[in-house]
Amino acid sequence: VRIVNIFSSIIQKRHKHMVQFRMKKQPSTTMLVLWAAVGIVTTAVVDAQRCQQNPQSSTCQRACKCMCDEYWNTDTFCPQVCDRINNGSPVDALPWCSNYNVADDCDIYDSNWYNSTIQSNLNIEYMRAYGHDFKLNFFTDTARDDELLPLAVVIHGGGFNSGSKDNCKIIESAREFASRGYRTIAINYPMCGAYWNGADVNEDVAPFGSGPWHAWDAEEPLYPLGVGQQHPQCLYGAASSQAHPQQYAQAQEVANRAARYAIQFAHSRAEEWGIDVERTVCNGSSAGAIACYEMFLFNTTVSFRPENTGLEPEPDLDQIKIDVAAGRAGGLSIPPAVRAVTDETVAAMAPGAAVYDLHGDEDETVPITSAENLVETMEEFGIPAELDIAVGEGHSLFPWQFNKSHPERLNAMFDFIETYLPDSVGDDDDDDGDGDNDGFWNYTDVQYGTEDPSMQLMNIALPSSGQYGVVMFHHSKGSTYYDISQREVNAALDSGYALVSWESFGAFETVDLEVAWRYAQTCFEFLQSSSDQYGWENENIIIAGRSMGSIVSWKLAHSQDPAIVGIHFYNALPARTWEAPDLWYPPDDVVSPAPLTYMVYGPGPDSDDGHNPVNAYPVRDKYTELGEEDKLTFIEGMWDDPALYNRGWIATYATFHYFPDLVAQIEAVSSSPSM
Repeated sequence: VRIVNIFSSIIQKRHKHMVQFRMKKQPSTTMLVLWAAVGIVTTAVVDAQRCQQNPQSSTCQRACKCMCDEYWNTDTFCPQVCDRINNGSPVDALPWCSNYNVADDCDIYDSNWYNSTIQSNLNIEYMRAYGHDFKLNFFTDTARDDELLPLAVVIHGGGFNSGSKDNCKIIESAREFASRGYRTIAINYPMCGAYWNGADVNEDVAPFGSGPWHAWDAEEPLYPLGVGQQHPQCLYGAASSQAHPQQYAQAQEVANRAARYAIQFAHSRAEEWGIDVERTVCNGSSAGAIACYEMFLFNTTVSFRPENTGLEPEPDLDQIKIDVAAGRAGGLSIPPAVRAVTDETVAAMAPGAAVYDLHGDEDETVPITSAENLVETMEEFGIPAELDIAVGEGHSLFPWQFNKSHPERLNAMFDFIETYLPDSVGDDDDDDGDGDNDGFWNYTDVQYGTEDPSMQLMNIALPSSGQYGVVMFHHSKGSTYYDISQREVNAALDSGYALVSWESFGAFETVDLEVAWRYAQTCFEFLQSSSDQYGWENENIIIAGRSMGSIVSWKLAHSQDPAIVGIHFYNALPARTWEAPDLWYPPDDVVSPAPLTYMVYGPGPDSDDGHNPVNAYPVRDKYTELGEEDKLTFIEGMWDDPALYNRGWIATYATFHYFPDLVAQIEAVSSSPSM
């Protein structure tokens, strides 16, 4: 009734040169001009003749962008356009829209995708549910057509009651993933308006069949197809006090199921699309991030009141695992009474699964406490998790994360993904024959100490021939001794060194440094005593680590043991290292003579990343004070060098890019006449 009244009001005003869309099929140019000439009115306020002459005008292009099956859309513009073309497609019905492409229209963030090798394949139907067809967009790098690449799923936000895969921010995110080596799908999934017929917010939802839930496999939609065709309760985000609380709890299950169907569809085209079906990442913002975390944590057997929704378990969908979930402004907001993370749910997750959330500390829509709850729950079960806090930021983090002047912000998420995403199946050799996917390791889970046998473990990769030393590497916080890339291991092997990745505290956020330093010494002594068994030279050891791994290894590295010939640290001594200098001040451990040392950093000195190299300038100063400055190579800003890093590591050895240089210096010193 409201829309009809709007139509009547506008028609009565009889603005000239505006056309009222009443098309059942595509009109001719003659008809469009005739409409304009007689002054018939359009509620969409589009001058058809002008659109014929200037199709790129903002209003004309806005009409092209309308999706007439967006039942959730409450914008007054598109319902008027779509009503007058009988809910058809503007691309088909409006002549000036025939060449419209939403991906091209969204190339607005100075990324220049139009001239790149990133290809967009739009509006591919992947499932039918609740009487609606649901579609996805597929993005791929055509320069890598001959490779099998992991799958990334990008899920839009919008409170589970609105949003679209065609949102320009979603398209930009999907293209970014594609450019970094992922076959990427951005999906539409059922919003509230597809399945919810309303219920008293103060009453329990009745059992399925008599309650407000439409059937997943219904042939017809709950409301007639068209823009804005939904129950009034769906005007509010699922978390709103005006929405039914059970609808919010179960909206996440609906999104989880739909995303799994989208992945299943993509897997069915794995050969055609070049997808590695064993490696999957999920990315989203707000409700999209929450949907990712839901799919990451729970399969379809973990359901809240299935008797209300009619959503029965789908064993085939439960075979799909998310290796890394990485989102913005998400969290774990459903209470344990609804869906709880348990030993059983964790056992059903992907092995080595990890989760990352970027969150503004002033977010009032999804408070940061929800993200803190997610991370704390993951820590309880030993699941790697990172909460990256955008200080002073609220809920809308896309402009902050995708700021071209601060590439380290987006890189932080992709670095996390790269750390935890398993290597491709083709890289897994299972050399020890134990049935594990050990990849490049010759030996896994080797016990190096007896104080804590479940923690004092390491993996070993050996060169194929020749004499070799050994690199003793420790991982960053939130990861484990399995988390080092093959490229980094290859840097050691290609340089004539074995690599040992050792464990001290697992993926837990809290670290007892005294214990970790003691474990480092124990591991070092094991390496020296086991040289005959593994074939390395026990007087040729390089200490290496990343971020927290540098802290754990710091005292050993500077112990002046003659067997330690070099140090290689990446993003060493992050900001929190320096919070309690009265308890520990790293420069105090630096003494002369010092071993040859490489301290290399991704961010530059102007970065707001916690690994800003400026933090470690006191160490650099200490080397100079001791007259040992020629022993230290201090490199910063690797992320700013497009030859090394461009939306991901280009450098052959990634964070170990400069490791061969360190080895060359070690060999030069050892072969000098004074040695």
